[in-house]
Amino acid sequence: MLDHFTIDDFIILISLRGKIYEIIECLQILQLENIPTLSITDLKTNQLTSYATHNPYHQSLEIVKRLGNDWIPNM
Repeated sequence: MLDHFTIDDFIILISLRGKIYEIIECLQILQLENIPTLSITDLKTNQLTSYATHNPYHQSLEIVKRLGNDWIPNM
């Protein structure tokens, strides 16, 4: 599958923790072939971001959890 990508392609990878080992292996190959990639992860430093060409980060947040009849923030 990876042999079909060229430098004209742009690959986007999304992971909360950046520890999907199968994806990291593919990303290493894409990096060797100079294919541009974008990783979107929660953590700033992880294996996925170390191989991706572009690395914006997003802040994930557990919205709420239910306790009885009340909704409380999950901290």
